[in-house]
Amino acid sequence: MCVLRVPDHVRSLYRGSPPPCVSGALSNHSEHARGFLMPKAVTPVVTRFWPKVDCNGTAPSHQPALGRCWVWTGAVAGKGYGRIGSGGRGGHGLYAHRISWEMHYGAIPSGMSVLHRCDVMRCVRPEHLFLGTLQDNTDDKVRKLRHLYGQRHPMAKLNEQAVLALRARRVEGALLTELADAFGITFQTASNIVRRKTWRRI
Repeated sequence: MCVLRVPDHVRSLYRGSPPPCVSGALSNHSEHARGFLMPKAVTPVVTRFWPKVDCNGTAPSHQPALGRCWVWTGAVAGKGYGRIGSGGRGGHGLYAHRISWEMHYGAIPSGMSVLHRCDVMRCVRPEHLFLGTLQDNTDDKVRKLRHLYGQRHPMAKLNEQAVLALRARRVEGALLTELADAFGITFQTASNIVRRKTWRRI
C-alpha cells in the first residue's frame, strides 16, 4: 500500500477527505508538499494528484523485490509518462513521477532527471525512482535493452539479415561504394556497419 503520510497542518489544506494512499504525517518532508499548494481559487496539485494513483499495480517482473508499482491513472504525455496540470489559467503540464519525487524527497537538482528502477513510465512510487543525468538515463536504457537499436529503430533501412549479408559481401571483397548502391544506403552507413560502429549487436 502507499505510505505517504501527511501532518495535521497540511491535512487541513485538503478539501474533503484525504486522498487515497495518504494517512498520518509526511515524515520530515511536509515543506515539499506545501510547495505544490496553489492559491485557494485553484485546487492544489497535491490534492489532485493522489486520486489518480493506483497503489495496486503489479511488481516489475525483472525486479519483483521492488514491490508493486503505484500506477498513474490520469493523463499521459506523449512519451508515456504520467502528466498533471499545474492548475489555473496559463498552467503547464507536470510529469507525475517528478511531482512524486519532489513531494517525498525535495527539489530535483538542476541538470538531473528522475528515472525509473521499475521501467514503468507511469509509476510514481518513490522507492521505484532515482536521480540521474540524461547520460545515466541513456545508459540505463541500453543496459536494459529498452533503447531502439537495429531494425527496432524507426529510421532503420536494413534488417538483421541484410546487415549480415552486407558484411559477408565485404569479406568477399566488395567495395563499400558497391555495397552502398546494392543496399540503398550511403557510403558512410555501409562503412559504419562494416566497422561495427552501428549494428554492433549482430
